[in-house]
Amino acid sequence: TDVDTQIILYASEAMNEASLASAFRVSEDGVLINGGLVVSGDGRIITFTPDVAFAEGALIQVFIDSAATDVAGNAITGYQSSYSIVAAAESIPGTRPSTQAYRPYSNQTGVALNPVIQAAYNQRLNPASVTTDRVTLVDNSDGSIVTSSLSVVHDGRTIQLIPDTILTANTGYTVTLDRLIEDIDGDQQQYNRSWSFTTGVDAVVDDQSPQVIAISPPDGSSGVPLNPKYHVRYDEAINSISFASEAGMSVSFAADNREVMYSRSIPLPEDTAITETIPAATDLSGNAAVAASTSFVTGSG
Repeated sequence: TDVDTQIILYASEAMNEASLASAFRVSEDGVLINGGLVVSGDGRIITFTPDVAFAEGALIQVFIDSAATDVAGNAITGYQSSYSIVAAAESIPGTRPSTQAYRPYSNQTGVALNPVIQAAYNQRLNPASVTTDRVTLVDNSDGSIVTSSLSVVHDGRTIQLIPDTILTANTGYTVTLDRLIEDIDGDQQQYNRSWSFTTGVDAVVDDQSPQVIAISPPDGSSGVPLNPKYHVRYDEAINSISFASEAGMSVSFAADNREVMYSRSIPLPEDTAITETIPAATDLSGNAAVAASTSFVTGSG
């Protein structure tokens, strides 16, 4: 968990905010810490913000005892939870870089003839270790290497390969990532990684920008809950690696990556006009999605 994360709890009914002052406690490595406590969302959302950012490696414990009551005076069932603040992978010596996702994905078929090929890693890479002899694209029909432009993108965590020429229709291709690829503190990948995809029989060059064709909450909505899940539908598949997610955001994909669902951990303010700009994304050929947004008014629950 990030070191500056707020702690957010959802109660089953409205709480008596005054009763939480002595009943709600947070400790860091066994020591009680200070912070701001706010109750919102019809009294059901409890948000704690520490005065000082949590330390890496710390054990955080959260307690609510039975002194806390709802607005009718009923005592809450005692609650206790804990979690650890972990360091980023690149700050832990000996943690090897490993791939998390491929686009086009492994064994994908019907791929456009001008794909932007990407491999996402669990941590930042040393760009000097990502070279054309360690990252190759091979035409499976004849074993030839397809010359490509190579780069490291997305905050140094993604290898990107763009073929210099248009690929051949109805043909298989294999991407190989050499074991000598390194993270920023010199840990090597250790094993070669490879995956394959196939262009479409009637594939074409994709030069069209994806467009959002539906958004929830719909534009102009009112009374929107304070913890909405945004649901976005595109007119074509997008590259899930490219979706510009943020810290504290939960993201999932559906309908062959034509739909994206995401939510944020921090609730919205009550009775407030909100404009949500859909995070940037591209399709599998690198075409940027047309900007889109939705405006709505939150409720109080």
